[in-house]
Amino acid sequence: MGNIVYDGTPEGIERERELITELGGDPDENHPFEAETDEMRDIPEQLYVVHDPDILGWIKQNVHKKPLLLVSPVGTGKTTLSNICEREFPADKFFITSLRGDNNRTTKRQLCEHILKQAIEEGYEIDESRYGPIRDGIPHATTEAEEALHRFINELQSEGRRLLFFADQIENYNPDLFDVLQTLVDKGAGVLITGTPDGRDHLREADGTDSDDQALYDRVEEYPRPFHPFSEQHIKQFFGKAFAYASGGELSESEGQRFLSDEAVEYIREITEGHPRNVRQVGQDVFAAVATKYAEGTPLDEIELTAADVDDATVQTPDQ
Repeated sequence: MGNIVYDGTPEGIERERELITELGGDPDENHPFEAETDEMRDIPEQLYVVHDPDILGWIKQNVHKKPLLLVSPVGTGKTTLSNICEREFPADKFFITSLRGDNNRTTKRQLCEHILKQAIEEGYEIDESRYGPIRDGIPHATTEAEEALHRFINELQSEGRRLLFFADQIENYNPDLFDVLQTLVDKGAGVLITGTPDGRDHLREADGTDSDDQALYDRVEEYPRPFHPFSEQHIKQFFGKAFAYASGGELSESEGQRFLSDEAVEYIREITEGHPRNVRQVGQDVFAAVATKYAEGTPLDEIELTAADVDDATVQTPDQ
């Protein structure tokens, strides 16, 4: 399916704010879809749906042993999964960080800086006397930034903790960064790599260059099965969480599910094929449709969208 388009008109925004207020939430804090984009965002923890526990268990079991690779098409839930992992791994055992998005121009030093700055924010201190020029609190030279990162990993290990790094959207990575990922693995860090099939090829094709990137590809363990899509029950769970979130906790998840009929849920499953990102995108239009019905005078306890309501509210793009 194509992307769902949400118009975001001032009138529509105001209707949604009124709906959130009536549900019991704060319009400035509890909109479940306001910041959603195709590029993904950090989804509020209250909206997570752990729909594929097999993958989560596989990560927990194997991330201590070798770098892991998760490959699936766009929109199937890889980025959300990495967010869930950040919640699932205890902070007293892991220092968790990630690098997502288009990193084709990101340098080795910038990747080290990215991790070290988060470490500094959490109280880690770099001994600047060990290094040459310092920029923004991080050694300026790439080799020294890498050394500082290695010292940080060692310090974590002395505390009984481990660096866990998520390399998301690997298809967009500068190949030079694969050397850094390899070094993280060599130093004892856990590395989870996610991407599309093109990302797998991008990592594999590093072979033939002057670097040792292929050593990383040869060592990864790839998840052997495709991601499970959202079932109808998962879709109901997600929308229940969305309306509960909008209510600021006034509604339970089961109470939040009442705004969609079973027929509407089945239709959403059909048009999204259960891809989590597509379900969230349709959610924008579902939320707008409920807000419109409320603004037109339908009492909240009488609103239950049908498949036709979802179809009317969803703007179809040419490739749908």
